[in-house]
Amino acid sequence: MQNVTSSKELKEAILLLENKQLIQKQQLKKEFQHILENLNYFNLIKNAFSQVTTSPGLINNVINTTLGLIAGYFSKKIFVGDSGNILKKFFGIILQSVMTYVVSKNSEGIKSAIMNFLKIIFNFQPKADTNT
Repeated sequence: MQNVTSSKELKEAILLLENKQLIQKQQLKKEFQHILENLNYFNLIKNAFSQVTTSPGLINNVINTTLGLIAGYFSKKIFVGDSGNILKKFFGIILQSVMTYVVSKNSEGIKSAIMNFLKIIFNFQPKADTNT
């Protein structure tokens, strides 16, 4: 900024600085409002949920894990049933854990085998994927 030599120039410089201050104050308020919106509890949850649901493979992993848990549970029910035998219950827990692990890790192969079985038995043809 230049050196001020008269009262008129001083008044103009003051007005310019006051306008600059007003503009900066408005920008600061807008930025603060934007930060408050982003820190809003609902928006934080919404953004986190959106990031989780759009992460690649999440739904596939959830399905695979669920299939593994279901297979493990039913294998234990079939093997142990309502038995009161402690040894049988122990082996049932081991069987359930192994089945859960195996099915969740090999779910794509299991899905493929089931689809092939359905095609052979019922001449089943799944609908073509229209998303591609």
